[in-house]
Amino acid sequence: MTAQAPPAGATSVGDASRRADGLEVLELVLVLVAAIAYIYVIGWVITRVRLSAARLPVDASLPMINNEILFLAGLRLVVVMAIVFAAMCAVSWAVHV
Repeated sequence: MTAQAPPAGATSVGDASRRADGLEVLELVLVLVAAIAYIYVIGWVITRVRLSAARLPVDASLPMINNEILFLAGLRLVVVMAIVFAAMCAVSWAVHV
């Protein structure tokens, strides 16, 4: 079997000379910002629910909570959701096979 040279202008996946264009960089930045915003929103919602369950004044308490606490609470729940989803996929695959 002989190796053929790629056509002119084609780049391989591992080609070190390939650079990301502006649109790819913009898409990556937008995805990262959206993921961080999603984690913050989940953290905010779960913190609000926990404060309500403890019968604390939510409107007065929420502004006093550090942003790192909101982010870490959201991150923890997103990780738990991913683990549960993976377990559900594994059970579904095991049942199907």
